[in-house]
Amino acid sequence: MDFKQRNQASFARRQIREDGFTLLELLMVVTILSSTAMLAMMTMETQTSQHRIIDTENRLKLLKNATVKTVYINQSPVDTGYVVDNGRLPPCVAGLLTATDCDVSTGGTSSMLTYGFQAPVFDPTPDATSRFNNNSGDETEFLESDERLWKGFRSVYLNSVITDDFRDSWRGTGDLDSSSSHACPGIANSNFDDERNYGWCRKLDSNRLTYIGLGRDGLTNYEADYDGDGVSPDANSDGVDDEDLIEPQQDKDMEISVEPSEWRRDSSATFLVNLTNNSGSDIEVSNTSTGYALVLLEFVNGEDRGFWRQTELAADTSLSSNTVVVSGNSIVLTATLASGLAIGEHLLFLAAKDSGGLRRVDDDYPRQNGSTDRLTHKFTVYSGIGIKDGSCGADICWEIN
Repeated sequence: MDFKQRNQASFARRQIREDGFTLLELLMVVTILSSTAMLAMMTMETQTSQHRIIDTENRLKLLKNATVKTVYINQSPVDTGYVVDNGRLPPCVAGLLTATDCDVSTGGTSSMLTYGFQAPVFDPTPDATSRFNNNSGDETEFLESDERLWKGFRSVYLNSVITDDFRDSWRGTGDLDSSSSHACPGIANSNFDDERNYGWCRKLDSNRLTYIGLGRDGLTNYEADYDGDGVSPDANSDGVDDEDLIEPQQDKDMEISVEPSEWRRDSSATFLVNLTNNSGSDIEVSNTSTGYALVLLEFVNGEDRGFWRQTELAADTSLSSNTVVVSGNSIVLTATLASGLAIGEHLLFLAAKDSGGLRRVDDDYPRQNGSTDRLTHKFTVYSGIGIKDGSCGADICWEIN
């Protein structure tokens, strides 16, 4: 090939290079673009998962704060939340959004009082099992302003921070069935059905309420077989997730708990009530009563029954006369709770009693000689602190410790 022919061949090769790419070059470009797209998708998925993890953590905190939260005003504790207003734990997540007791046996239609200045009801013959007033006709409403309590459901527990169903960040509408028996996998005393708990796992065990987010897979750490070996993560049943190190972060459970001490005083707890009479006249019952009883009235919302649970804390039915407290003297009563007492405000009432039981208010009650005023006292149970209260008026001094 002479010089002229070699130049023509070289020019032809250059013309081909200028007009397109070789197959190898095209494959290299496709590979680079695919790797870039895959990396972008992985980054986006990681960012989305991290966002959901953070959102779940924040929602768990909101669930707990909606249940019970302590704030400090002028260095004094003030408890807020569902428990304070309703005298009980929220029975489901939906109960924090709407006035429902979440009782699927009644369709959640049990009566719930809305927030207001409620009049306590004293019933000398309450239900023998539940101790709630039973509308038997012998009750008395305490209508005085110094006897009423601010209680009832308020639509502020979660509605002030969210406008939709307060869902687990990984669950969508209808992702779970609405069966009332839909328990969280591997967790006793729990439920996360779509209808009542919106995909959150709600566990109540020994008065400890736990809200759990089950992560992307909707399974507990003890249920999912992440390494595919067919062995349960907690194969030795020691409560430890043996596959924790290989479980993806987005599949891990996240939880927050309301401890018993944060929302109630335990049953069988005792406290002292000191009642001092500074009125100048004796506190008496009528000649037909042989004693008195210190009665606790607590508001508990919902569940198709009366709203006022009644506990007789202490009593004396062996008075030698009809005098309960002589003017200038005190009585000290050791009060024992028959069941747990929720944080918040409650009412004490000094009732008349004889061998037949508590007397109707219409029949008799302890009072200052010549007065018609009932002996009642509001007191507060604080989260994590308990009962510590004192109110000394000009006539009557109540001290509770």
